[in-house]
Amino acid sequence: MNLNDILKQVSGRADMTYYDNASYVEQWWRWYRGKVDDFHSYKIWTGKRFVPMERFTLAMAKKACEDWANLLINEKTDITLGDEHSQQVLNGIFESCNFWRKANDGVEKCFALGGGAFVVSADLTSDENGDVIESNAAKIKVSFINAKKIRPITFEDGDITECAFIKVGNKRTTIAVHLKDADGTYKIHNIVCDGDSEDALSIREDDYYIFDTKSTLPWFYVFRPNIANNIEIDSPLGISVFANAIDLLKEIDIVFDSYQNEFVLGRKRIFVNVRNTVINRNGEEQEVFDSNDVAFYVLPEADDDDGVFIKTDTQELRVAEHETALQNLLNLYSYACGFGTNHYKFNGGSIATATQVVSENSDLFRNLKKHEIIIEEALRTIVKAVAYAVNTFTSESMNDSEIQIQFDDSIIEDKQGEMANDRLDVSMGVMSKAEFRAKWYGEDLETAQRKIDEMSSFTIIDTEPYTDGEEEAKNAENTEGQ
Repeated sequence: MNLNDILKQVSGRADMTYYDNASYVEQWWRWYRGKVDDFHSYKIWTGKRFVPMERFTLAMAKKACEDWANLLINEKTDITLGDEHSQQVLNGIFESCNFWRKANDGVEKCFALGGGAFVVSADLTSDENGDVIESNAAKIKVSFINAKKIRPITFEDGDITECAFIKVGNKRTTIAVHLKDADGTYKIHNIVCDGDSEDALSIREDDYYIFDTKSTLPWFYVFRPNIANNIEIDSPLGISVFANAIDLLKEIDIVFDSYQNEFVLGRKRIFVNVRNTVINRNGEEQEVFDSNDVAFYVLPEADDDDGVFIKTDTQELRVAEHETALQNLLNLYSYACGFGTNHYKFNGGSIATATQVVSENSDLFRNLKKHEIIIEEALRTIVKAVAYAVNTFTSESMNDSEIQIQFDDSIIEDKQGEMANDRLDVSMGVMSKAEFRAKWYGEDLETAQRKIDEMSSFTIIDTEPYTDGEEEAKNAENTEGQ
């Protein structure tokens, strides 16, 4: 059986082929990897034969995805709950499954492939009949699945409500199918198949287990870049952040490859007649030039050549023209990927991300806030699923009534400039010291005012220790004063 047949059998859906986005995902995957065989491997006709060539690449597809992941999920991204105990339980689960590392990695792959999913699971102890033995001893985990291993089954108003997730390894394929019952409760069909090819799978009946989540809340969230899919209009999956910039990726690598070859083809060469490469000294032939020096190229002796032949050849390098062309293409690519123009700088043969404070009317700011909507919804849904799993299948408890998602806005705000302006406001008397402390030290007004009052009650004195001579002089001054 193939994978599609298995999903039809398990889900009872007649046809799901119109959800197929695999061909586009595969194309985006190849560009994300950095080497596309039918583009980066090519041939040049020399007049006598075709010479195979390998095109250099800047791997800008991956670079754009990395940058979006670093802007959206980094060390300053945080999820806070309403009480300390719930926070500790959530932090413990996230730490045990390396959630934040997976989240950053997941967002990067999501922006590369047009989609990804966070999936909650519970490891339970069961008997030979599949019945749970210890329902309060489950281990809750959160995994990330990339778009290549996601098969949407049903969706409503653009949201995927039923879905299958595939994992392949050790010549086995594991399929987790999240389906809703008539009452809206989710059941997870866990299927293990022999084989690692989607076209040839065999279900292992002994490893088919249905897990009842007892929840109307899905234990997964399929997210995507918050841009409309203009390739497959009816697909519930999204598109890669560089899906509409493939032509630019090709042009960038063509120019970069030409830039690299400019130095290879333009290197200095010295053409020498073969008769000028050796001299006869004391009856022995000795080399005039170092035979390992690749700057020299030995020409065969010609019939009409009766003189010394040494000629140098140095081509003029077109460095400025290449760098200008490459920078213009990078500006276009940056704009196409949602960063606005001037996000990338070609400097010294490599790409650097421009360091800048992002104004609130910039393209990057608007797109960043737009993508945060999707990421926040994904994180919020997963935390609710984790809380439900903890409360239902473990002895712990979690309160998910107050979920706060914080993103890193440091790139958007000019904090140093804003702090300097606030200091000026304090000196002018239009802002109090307590307000300044509360804003920049994370204190409430009452705590800030109390600390300011405590500081003003101290008297600063000179406590620098004296040397023996200085101490005697100081004592003498005090005695004279008396």
